[in-house]
Amino acid sequence: MDRVKVTTAQNVFIDYEAAGVGDRTIAALIDFLILFSYLMIALLAAGDNLSTGVASIIVLPYPLYFLISEILFNGQTIGKKVRGIKVTRIDGTEPRLGDYIIRWLFRLVEIDICMGLIALLTLIFRGKGQRLGDMAAGTTVVKISRLTGLDKTFYTELESDYTAVFQEVVNLTENDIKLAKEVLDAITRERTTPHTIAIGEKMKATLARKMDISSPLTPADFLSTVIKDFNHLKR
Repeated sequence: MDRVKVTTAQNVFIDYEAAGVGDRTIAALIDFLILFSYLMIALLAAGDNLSTGVASIIVLPYPLYFLISEILFNGQTIGKKVRGIKVTRIDGTEPRLGDYIIRWLFRLVEIDICMGLIALLTLIFRGKGQRLGDMAAGTTVVKISRLTGLDKTFYTELESDYTAVFQEVVNLTENDIKLAKEVLDAITRERTTPHTIAIGEKMKATLARKMDISSPLTPADFLSTVIKDFNHLKR
């Protein structure tokens, strides 16, 4: 199973599971089914009033669906949401408007004109969750958890009498904390492995440098404390 190594702005490497050909194909089929249903309903509703102008207006959402959906839904279409996959940049940041447009322009050729053949071959032989549009835009498609609750953000429940340990967390951003939580989740999930030790120590060093502090805590304990402190002081 392909893994994508993402280098974040903090120079921390995170491994993601790349969305497979099956996931992307099923997501695309779901989206196309939605679009086909929309077209049939709209054309039937138009009935005898259907003209070239009306038909053009009805068909217009079809090519724009993927572009608008990914922009509005943070890298996801309805099909991608169902399959638990999303578009992300390979530097770990959220895709920009230009990235979505580049992917969409390539989609018109890779998928719409060539019936998905070019995209399919690229995904099979290139791997890493990238078709040509992703390679041009610097993006990829990765698997994410199907759970979308607050536990997947930087939010953490705190005791009512919680006292912050590191006041310096105010120097961090929400993205710093989201990444810290992701690393902490990886450490918790994979236990002690060379990979989790490395990313834990690097994440701790990065945050400690931004906070201008040092701490004897283990990476896991340090990240957990920083996340709690951020929630307490920024809430």
